[in-house]
Amino acid sequence: MPLITVENMQVLLATDTDLDTVASIYEDTAQWLLARGIARWTAVIPRELLAQRIGRGETYLAKYEQHTVATMSVQEEDRLIWGDMPPDALYLHGLAVRRAFTGRGVGVALLRWAEQHAALKGKIYLRLDCMGDNPRLVQYYKDAGFTHLRTVQVRDSSCALFERLIEQTV
Repeated sequence: MPLITVENMQVLLATDTDLDTVASIYEDTAQWLLARGIARWTAVIPRELLAQRIGRGETYLAKYEQHTVATMSVQEEDRLIWGDMPPDALYLHGLAVRRAFTGRGVGVALLRWAEQHAALKGKIYLRLDCMGDNPRLVQYYKDAGFTHLRTVQVRDSSCALFERLIEQTV
């Protein structure tokens, strides 16, 4: 199977008509995680929340050839997890890849796209959080060039906080 890169993947802003597609990608990921004993996404993400993110222009879909392969949200701030921070970063949430396309570079390609998107908006950092009690996921983001800053408790979940300094190419 060919590697999927920023250059051969199309990233589009999700619209209201994409709600079912976005939800199905998250449901696919939640089922996969649950089958591996990782209970972070056991509940289906409420469609209301997905619709709000789509309505605010925060949710994106990644397409490769004729397939929708992934989704993610990119936000200007994240006070729940990060608190009050200067406006120098974009915050990536909910990066999820359809299981049929894992292992082909989709996640890293989306991270690189998000970095380019942040640079175009004049941001210095791309920040994200992930399950702090999932060592494979924590290592994934380290391997992708993100710096682990700290791990915090949010509600009853452990969240590892990461950031990556963005190369300003614009």
